[in-house]
Amino acid sequence: MKPAPTLSLSPISTLHRFRVTVSASMLAVAGLFSVASFPASAATSYRFDTLALPDAAGVPNYISTAGINNLGQVYGVTWDSRVVLWNPGVPSPVTLSPSLGNGIFDSASASAINDSGVIAGTYRVFGYNIATSASTALLWREGGTPATLSPPSGFDRGVALGINNAGQVVGTVDNSGFNNRPVLWNSDGTSAVLATLSGNSIINNIPNSANAINNNGQIAGASYAPGSFTSVAAFWNNSHAAPTALGSLGPNQGSSVTAINDAGQMAGWSDIPGGDRHAVIWNSPVSGPFDLGTLGDFDSTGMLGQAYSRAWDISANGMVVGQSFYSVANQGIHTTGFLWDGTKMMDINSLIPHGLRTGGDRISINDTGKIAGVLNTGIPFLLTPVPEPETWVMLLAGLGLMGTIARRRQKLTAAV
Repeated sequence: MKPAPTLSLSPISTLHRFRVTVSASMLAVAGLFSVASFPASAATSYRFDTLALPDAAGVPNYISTAGINNLGQVYGVTWDSRVVLWNPGVPSPVTLSPSLGNGIFDSASASAINDSGVIAGTYRVFGYNIATSASTALLWREGGTPATLSPPSGFDRGVALGINNAGQVVGTVDNSGFNNRPVLWNSDGTSAVLATLSGNSIINNIPNSANAINNNGQIAGASYAPGSFTSVAAFWNNSHAAPTALGSLGPNQGSSVTAINDAGQMAGWSDIPGGDRHAVIWNSPVSGPFDLGTLGDFDSTGMLGQAYSRAWDISANGMVVGQSFYSVANQGIHTTGFLWDGTKMMDINSLIPHGLRTGGDRISINDTGKIAGVLNTGIPFLLTPVPEPETWVMLLAGLGLMGTIARRRQKLTAAV
C-alpha cells in the first residue's frame, strides 16, 4: 500500500514536513551527484501542494494549463488568457501579460518554459473562417513585454511550441492556414523552415510541426508521411538536417513527438490498428516506439473499453507524464493523468488527496521529478518527490565530506 500523500492546501511554503523512507534504489545511487540522473522513482511518496490563484478584480482566476522548468518555476494560463508565472517560495504569481481574451475570438496559450524563465506561446485571433483567423508566436518573461517571433518570408502565421536554454524556439508556420511547415527561431532573431519527410509535397490540415527542442539543438515533432494521409513522428538532428521518421505502432498509423530530453529520448503518442491511441517513448531516433499502454483498457465489468493515452513530457532520466482516457459503456469518457516510471504506468490521482482530481491535460515534469498540473477545479498543483533528489545529493555530499575530514584527523593524530 502506498503511503498517503502529504497534503498542503495553502500556497507554496518554504517549510514542509518530510516523510523519508530509504529504499535500495536510493542507496544504489550513492556517489552519483547529478540531480538530473537521480531517478524520480526513488521517492516513496510525493508532497502535494496547490498554488495560489492569480486575482482578477477580487475574483480568483482559474488556470487552464501549467508547466515547470528545472528551477521549479511554474507557468500557467488563466481562463481569460493571461500568462502567469510562479517563482519558487513566492506564494503569489506574477502576471506576465494582461488579459488578451476577447470573448471567444482572442486567446493566448503557453507551451513551454526554459531555465531562464522564458515562456514560449501563441496569441490567436479566431475569425469566422480559416482565412480570417491569425496566430502570432510570442515569448514572455518576467519584467519584459511579450516579444513577437516573426514568421519567415512567405509565411504570415506562427505558433511557438518548444524552447531550450539557448533561447531557440520551435513551432509551426503557415500561410493563411495553408502550406504548414515546421520552423526554428534562433535567439538572434533569424529563423529557418525545417525540411519535411515529404519534401515539397504538402497536404493542408495534415501537420508538419516542430513540437520540442532540447539543449543540444535536436528537434522533434511530426511531419506528413509520403503516400499516406497522416503525419508521423519526426526527428531533426539540427535545423539543417533532413528529418528521420521515428515509426509508429503499426503500418500507416499516425504518431507525434511532444517532448525530447537532452539524451535524445522522446515521448509522444502513436495510433494503433483498431482506432486507439497509445502513449509511446522513443529511446533514440532508430529505436522505434515503445508502447507505454493505458490505464483503462477494461471497465469495472471486465468488458473491453476503448482506451487512449498520450504523453506530454519526459524528464532527463526518461520519466514520462501524460494523459490516459477511456470510454465505458453508458458512463462516458474517463480521463486521468499518468506517471510512467520506466517500468510501469501509474495513475497520478493516486498521489493526490482524496476528493481532488486531475484529468491530466498538459501535465509537465522537470528533470528533478517535480510534476506540475491543473486540478479539474482549475487550481494548479505541484507534486514533489519525497525525499527530493536535491536533498539526497546534499546529504550524500555531506557524508562524503565528513568522512574525508575524519580520515585526515586520524592521519594527523597518528603523525603526532
